[in-house]
Amino acid sequence: MKSSLPTPEVPDILLAASVEVLKNPGLAHHLAKASIERWFAFELAAELDMRLDQRGWTALVERGGSNFDGTRLGNFDLLLVPTELVMIQERVHARVDPWPTDAIAIELKACHLADGAAARPRALLGDLTEKPKIARACGRRCSFFGVLITTSGLGPGSASRASSATKKRELEMAFTELADGLTIVRRTEPSEVTYRDWSGQVWVEIVVAPPAEQD
Repeated sequence: MKSSLPTPEVPDILLAASVEVLKNPGLAHHLAKASIERWFAFELAAELDMRLDQRGWTALVERGGSNFDGTRLGNFDLLLVPTELVMIQERVHARVDPWPTDAIAIELKACHLADGAAARPRALLGDLTEKPKIARACGRRCSFFGVLITTSGLGPGSASRASSATKKRELEMAFTELADGLTIVRRTEPSEVTYRDWSGQVWVEIVVAPPAEQD
C-alpha cells in the first residue's frame, strides 16, 4: 500500500541517498572518466529504493512518459512513482504512461570545474525550468528536484593547476553560487577522491527551481 511522499521530505531523502553513493568505491573512477551521470543515477536509484520501499515508492532510471493522447513527454533522469504502477517483469523499462501527478522528477547534472566554473551555475537551469512547463502544459504536473554533482578533480598535467590561488577562489565561488533563481536546499560535505593520478574533491547539492516554475 502506497503511503504519501510529501515533497518537503524529498531533499532530505535525496541528501541521505547521495551521501551513500559518495561512499561507493567506483565513484572516483567514473568522475575521472567524466562518465558520472548515468552511473550516479543507477546508484542513487538503488539507495532511494531502500529508503522508499516500505512507503510503497520506487525510483525509475531514465523514465519518460506519454500524455493521454500518446504524445511523448520526454525523459527524466529519475522518476519516483508508486511501486504499484510498476510491473516487476518490466523493471528496467517500466511502463508508467502517463506518469501520476504525484510523481517526483529528479534531474542529475555533473560539473567538472576543470572545464571552467562558469558552466556550473546554469547546469540544471533548463531541466528545472523548461521540463516543468512541458509537464504542466500536458496536464501532467509533478514536482521537480535537481541533483548537482560537482568535482574539482584534476590530473597532474592539467594547466588548471598553474594558478592555485585563482582556482581556489573559483572553487569557493562555485561551492556557494547558482544562477537564475535556482536554489540549493541541501549540500553534502566535500569528499576527497583519487583515481590513479587524478584527484580532487566532490560534493552533491540538492537544487530546486524558482517557485513560479513549480506552481
